[in-house]
Amino acid sequence: MTLVETLIDKAAKNLGSQAALARELGVHRAQITNWKRGTHVCKADDLAAIGYFAGYNALNILAAATIKEAEGTAKGKVLEAALGKEIPGLGCLNASGLTPLKGGLAERYNVYYVKSLLGPI
Repeated sequence: MTLVETLIDKAAKNLGSQAALARELGVHRAQITNWKRGTHVCKADDLAAIGYFAGYNALNILAAATIKEAEGTAKGKVLEAALGKEIPGLGCLNASGLTPLKGGLAERYNVYYVKSLLGPI
């Protein structure tokens, strides 16, 4: 399951349905389905909002998704340097799902795991 699918499922559960999530985001219900299926890209701001409704730190998700969106570009290198330093201190996503890792090498791995979890957004 992708990060987008996981967040949508948890947000929809918290709000009662995917239709409720769509209303909260101001998008058509079909957009939620398209994001889950991967037929449309879920942009960083949308992913952060979905993460908020799923009960996670939207700032972490926004930073990680922004880095992923710009990956492989000059801007991406700058964002990774700037935002990548901040993510561990915020308590970010890890490989097991969406739990914070704190301390030592775990903080470095946190950023690595965020990138691998995001995959195709």
